[in-house]
Amino acid sequence: MAEDRSERGEPPSKVQRDGERPEREVAVDVHGININRLPDEIMINIFSSLGFNELIDIVQNVCLRWRRLAHDPTLWLDKEYIVRGRSSILQGKSCCGVICSKCIHCRCESTDEQVLQTAEMVPQLRTLTLMRKIKVDIFRKICANWPNLTCLQVDFRQEMTYSLMKHIFEKCPRIKKLKLWTTMLIDQRCMELLSTLEHLSTLQVLLDKLHLTPVKLRLLSDACPRLKEIHIDWNYFAPQDFEYFLKANKHTLTSATLLWTVGKEQQKTSVVPLLKQCSTSLRKLRLVCFDTPRAMEAVAFEALGELHGLHELSIQYLSTYEPQLISRAFRPGCLTQLRRLLMQYTTDLLDETVIAISQGCPNLRELRLCASYKLTDVALSEIHCLRHLEILELSRCNGLSGTAMAYISQLPSLHTLILQCTEDLAKLQPSLRLIVELKELQCLDILRSGNIKAVPFGEFPNRLLKLRELRVTYESENDFTELQCKMPNLKISNTAWLTEDDFPKDEDADYCHRDG
Repeated sequence: MAEDRSERGEPPSKVQRDGERPEREVAVDVHGININRLPDEIMINIFSSLGFNELIDIVQNVCLRWRRLAHDPTLWLDKEYIVRGRSSILQGKSCCGVICSKCIHCRCESTDEQVLQTAEMVPQLRTLTLMRKIKVDIFRKICANWPNLTCLQVDFRQEMTYSLMKHIFEKCPRIKKLKLWTTMLIDQRCMELLSTLEHLSTLQVLLDKLHLTPVKLRLLSDACPRLKEIHIDWNYFAPQDFEYFLKANKHTLTSATLLWTVGKEQQKTSVVPLLKQCSTSLRKLRLVCFDTPRAMEAVAFEALGELHGLHELSIQYLSTYEPQLISRAFRPGCLTQLRRLLMQYTTDLLDETVIAISQGCPNLRELRLCASYKLTDVALSEIHCLRHLEILELSRCNGLSGTAMAYISQLPSLHTLILQCTEDLAKLQPSLRLIVELKELQCLDILRSGNIKAVPFGEFPNRLLKLRELRVTYESENDFTELQCKMPNLKISNTAWLTEDDFPKDEDADYCHRDG
């Protein structure tokens, strides 16, 4: 047999081990082409379309060459390894939002034994997410297998001593993105360990429980000169340290998550005016927990408008003493570079503010307004100015009525419209029928909205030719049988209602995992 192979110029068969088959047995001969004669580059390109589970469970068990190629670093740049509990409530959560079993980028396992076994098969892993506690000795062992790890997210219940952090950073020195909890950084020695991560560019520190000793931002800025993103959504550092941090990173800071104010009680001051010194570099900003003193509200919103380089702004749960002041952030000539604006659960949002956004942010691609109950159709009267707007959300904005869709239908680039939890879609009549004028519409989301029969679904097949996804709450599968037949490329999704069985009942359940 070996002589026959050599006569045809084929390489000798490799030794079979660990249940693997020789290459000749897996070669697929189609029109004289043997897949194992393809160069490594082409094989790796083919494998790049495979998911995490397929690379481990299938490719690595075919033959020795395929196992070697499955370890190519380029195949693992977008893969995420998630260690989670036994809860089912988050099974719809993966790195890209789909069910983990269907996500090609990640693999989820619940037992420490599985974790240790998988760790040995993915030496080129880049992203590790812990959504539950694992044994310290297991943590030490798996990190020893991943010298190229660049992203690490640790659960708040994970035991993280100084010696463990030192071991992790020594074994994984290339970490760029790190998510920890305050308890893990209270020890000054742990903070100093961050200085050993030469490539650290993104740090997210979340509050797990209150402490008496504040985290020292001054030390952080000195220890991590390459830090570009900082996400700290709790007021647990000295105002002086915060100012020092901003000055030290005023030319490099590109993304931040911060509270609106810093300081305690009578000494509270708005962080927004302080951010102006980073206006040339700051591109993404998320502000949470609005508790700005009434006397500082005007200054805060005016300063927000002076962050001219912002591309993305997220404001959640904004409730002010004087809602009319919010529009000052969007006055003409200020946030002209803004691409994404998320103002979710901003209950005090007024019509005049949305008009100001429409006139002052001409380059918006995405606008999300959620639970803004005071908005009326007047708020959308100038939305036609947003010629580049692609995504619009107006969920829970139940003050909208009969002319709202007439204004929305004038958006030429809109491909995603989200109207979740609208109490009665019939209130949007008579302009609701103009939804079919959105020629670029690809996704319509009306989940958990009432009176869906008011929507002209019958006109969709002939008018909304680019529609590919419809998210709608319905009771009977027959409700959309005819529409599905006429639009075979349309994916129709119903609401996944939760029951008691969906909630975790064990201590390791990752439903308790808190993310900001």
